[in-house]
Amino acid sequence: MTGEAPSKTSPTQLNQIKRLITVVLWILPVATAALIWFLSDGVPQRRAVEQGVARTIVTVAPERFTPPQARRQASQIVENGHFVEFGILFLTLVLAFSTRSRLSANLLALAVLLSLAYAGLDEFHQSWAPGRAATWRDFFADSVGVAGALLLVLVLRRYLNRFGEWLRNEPLT
Repeated sequence: MTGEAPSKTSPTQLNQIKRLITVVLWILPVATAALIWFLSDGVPQRRAVEQGVARTIVTVAPERFTPPQARRQASQIVENGHFVEFGILFLTLVLAFSTRSRLSANLLALAVLLSLAYAGLDEFHQSWAPGRAATWRDFFADSVGVAGALLLVLVLRRYLNRFGEWLRNEPLT
């Protein structure tokens, strides 16, 4: 070290970084939707996830769970995945939308509608997948995940809007 100050990021480099972040934020909802579709596609994927979760449970807490108990726990965790999957889908949509404008009530409503429409499409898709079935219970779990993520966004909306303003090179409010 020669005592020199660290180099600063130039405005051009910063704008390139912001563009990259924006592109990634628009890819995330598409990737999340694709992952949900893949996981909903059939029993083998679900079983593989359940087996991986069960192995993790037994590895982390071998004194608390026998393999059959871990399999039951894993099944419940995977079933609750609906809640998590669609909450994440909603959050990725909100982050993508924040790159274009402030998060208004109309924009949040659009993200809710898109998330719930995809949840309905996912249930319809499951009705055609071997070994899977469409259920109102799953759609309800998807909806609760979206509602929980919406509450989180409402709490953090000010910070999400500031992040969006920074990406759009707008004056921060």
